[in-house]
Amino acid sequence: MLTSTILRPPQWDTGSLQSSDDQDSEKGSDSEFTNSQSWLESQRQNKQQSQRIQKNRLQKNQLRKRVKKQQL
Repeated sequence: MLTSTILRPPQWDTGSLQSSDDQDSEKGSDSEFTNSQSWLESQRQNKQQSQRIQKNRLQKNQLRKRVKKQQL
């Protein structure tokens, strides 16, 4: 999966963990964390929007059924 490669600092593969590299990777993971947070937020908003749309469709369909029954 793609996330496993994103979350691993490149130093882990080489086996050399130096303090300067460590700080660099922390900065990188901070921005990755921010990006993942905003991604999660957008996913949540998309889900809410699709739920609203489904709810509206359901209400409209029920209204149509009621109107049809009244017409019969």
